[in-house]
Amino acid sequence: MLEHPHVYTLGVRADLRHVLVPPASVGAELVRTDRGGDVTYHGPGQLTGYPILSRPGKNRRQTGMADTVAYVRSVEQVLIDALADVGLRGAGRLREYPGVWVDPDGPAPRKIAAIGVKLSRGRTMHGFALNVSTDLAMFGHIVPCGIDKPVTSLSAEGVDATMADVVAAVATRAAEAWSDGEAERQDVAWRHRPDDLAPFSRGEGAGAPVRLVSRLEAAGVTGGLAITERKPEWLRAHVSLGPDVRGSRLPQPVGVLGRRHRHVHVAGRALHSGLRLLPHRHPPSRPARSRGARPSGGGGRPHGAGPRCHHDGGA
Repeated sequence: MLEHPHVYTLGVRADLRHVLVPPASVGAELVRTDRGGDVTYHGPGQLTGYPILSRPGKNRRQTGMADTVAYVRSVEQVLIDALADVGLRGAGRLREYPGVWVDPDGPAPRKIAAIGVKLSRGRTMHGFALNVSTDLAMFGHIVPCGIDKPVTSLSAEGVDATMADVVAAVATRAAEAWSDGEAERQDVAWRHRPDDLAPFSRGEGAGAPVRLVSRLEAAGVTGGLAITERKPEWLRAHVSLGPDVRGSRLPQPVGVLGRRHRHVHVAGRALHSGLRLLPHRHPPSRPARSRGARPSGGGGRPHGAGPRCHHDGGA
């Protein structure tokens, strides 16, 4: 789950006439995708999720093609339940229109979440876009999903829920729907709000308290070394650059095992991190063989044949 920069995406059946302005004129990109559906918008304040699941087939043996409609319904239900958890009740489905809608049975249904998926060999791709505090004006430059109906968001509906609140609710409901209810979260980064920053980072100038220091104090870490003090002797790394070091010889050359198994001779250093360094060795000399002689046994290779290659069948 993430927030995209401003972008309009087109599904495989999208109609370009539903893009009403040049996307660059409103600071957005235009990207074609292989999902279902028409054109939609992604941007800040919108929670976009990409579930990656293995879905069973439609027949009794649960083999063959996966049931795309059933999967879309499960995504809708995850979002409907999550919206109720953060305070928006009454969201549901609008007949013949995928996605999640506010007041679907009323006179003015409003779309709050779009869904566009693709299933290939039982594996799900693409996903959903849930409007939390999205700039709804960006939807005015397209015909969202090719449907002439209004779009809304949690904030437009008067629900005061943060993005973190919505992520937690969706993660919980997704774990319940698609697993045994347990899930391991790996939060990478959050967009900062002004009140998330320390006074110094907000531009209040030198002398303002630094948040890291206050957090350390709150955790009971006090009495540290002031930034104006020098490190104690025992904490310094001593480096000797005397004549013994300057006059020493460079290490012996090593070979770098590259992607194509070629050896590149480098004097004492690796060209690429993450590659295995091997000591340079010359290939052992082979004993001379009389002309026309063939190796004993049945496992020999014909004269002039290339190397024998083995693989595990992977692409």
